[in-house]
Amino acid sequence: MLRQLHALVVDDEPHCRDFLCRQIERLCPSLNILQTATSAREAERLIHELAPDVVFMDIHMPHQSGIELTNSLEH
Repeated sequence: MLRQLHALVVDDEPHCRDFLCRQIERLCPSLNILQTATSAREAERLIHELAPDVVFMDIHMPHQSGIELTNSLEH
């Protein structure tokens, strides 16, 4: 049996974040959304705290883009 994957959804726009969560729940019921974040700063904290398997992240956010955050994370 496959283990359940855990995800974090990151988007500064509430309607986009909610839409993505609904789509994931509808299309990927075995993917568990651990939490959502509204900024790169919050996402970085949650990534270290929760260690999700998958992160769905907006690339255009104020202060720090999703790409900048991804580049700053240790592998």
